[in-house]
Amino acid sequence: MARVSELRVDYIDRPLGLENRRPRFSWTIEGEGRDLRQAAYRVQVAAHEAALANGDWLWDSGRIASSRSLDVVYEGPDLASRQRCVWRVNLWLMADGEPVQSAASWFEMGLLDADDWSAAWIAAPALEGDDGKTPLPAALLRRRFSSAGPLIAARLYVTALGAYEISLNGRRVGDAHLAPESTDFRRRGLYQIHDVTDLIGSDENVIAALLGDGWYGSAFAWKNERGVFGGPPNRLRAQLELTYADGGRETVSTDEAWRTAASAIASSEIYDGEVYDGRRELAGWSEVEFDDRAWALVVLPETLDLPLSAQVSPPIRETEILRATPITETDP
Repeated sequence: MARVSELRVDYIDRPLGLENRRPRFSWTIEGEGRDLRQAAYRVQVAAHEAALANGDWLWDSGRIASSRSLDVVYEGPDLASRQRCVWRVNLWLMADGEPVQSAASWFEMGLLDADDWSAAWIAAPALEGDDGKTPLPAALLRRRFSSAGPLIAARLYVTALGAYEISLNGRRVGDAHLAPESTDFRRRGLYQIHDVTDLIGSDENVIAALLGDGWYGSAFAWKNERGVFGGPPNRLRAQLELTYADGGRETVSTDEAWRTAASAIASSEIYDGEVYDGRRELAGWSEVEFDDRAWALVVLPETLDLPLSAQVSPPIRETEILRATPITETDP
C-alpha cells in the first residue's frame, strides 16, 4: 500500500543543468495504513533507463539500513559536463519485508568548466553615447542555421549582461522574465539551460533574441548610477548544442555571423521602466522567413571576465493575471 514519491536531486525535481558534482537524493513515502516507516534504502544511478533496468549502474548504494530519506549523497564516478543520469530508489519498510521501488527520475549536469563555453559575447555596434551610463535601445539579434538530420536532443545554454528573451523559429524559449536574474555581477553571473529539442525544425531555423539593460545595466539603489559592475551592458552569450540520431554533434554559438537591429523598445530599466515605440516594431523579426540582410553585423566587444553558474532555481515567471476591479466611492 506504500509508494515512493517526490524524487528530488538537490531539492529539485529533475534539474536541468546541475553543477554539484556530488548531488544529493531525497524522496518521500506515501500510502495507506499504519507504521509506514522506512527501515532501509537503496539508490541506483545509471546512464539511461535501459541500463537502470538491466543493472548496468553507474552507482549502486547497496542496501543501507537507515530511515534517512533526505540528502543521500551520490558516491559514484565523477560526473561530466552535460551528462544525463537516471535514478531510482528501493525502500524497505518496517512493517513489510518486500522492497518498494520508485519510478525512474533523472538529472542532467550543466557546463562544469569554463572551457565548455565555445560561445563569444556579442553586442550591437556601438552607438553614440554608448558609455554604459546612458540607457540605449534594446537590440534585436538573430542568426539562421540548418539542422543536419533527425535530432535526439538540443540544449540551449544562454546568458546576458542585461536581460534577454530568446526564441527559436518564432517560438519563445521558456517562460522566464528578466533573465538572467540579479547577482553580484562582480563575482558571478547566472546562465539558463533549456531543452529545446521540440523547437528545432528539420531544415532551416533561426535563433533570435531581444536584449536590454536588465539587472546588470540598470542603476542600483546603493549608488543610484548605471555601470556599477565594471562594463557596458547589452551583451549576449548563447550556445545551442544539437545531438543527432546518428551520433553527430553540432554547436550554434553567438559569434560574428549574428545580425542586429534596434528594437521598438527605446529604453528599458528595472527601476525607471520602459519606453516603447510601436512604430518601430518589426513584424516577424524572429521568424525564419524574415529578411535580415539590411541588419548590421554584431561586434565581439571586450566584456567583463565573469564566472558563470547554472541557474536551477525556479525563474521569475508570470503566475497570475490580476484583472482590473471597479471601485465605487459612495461618500466623498
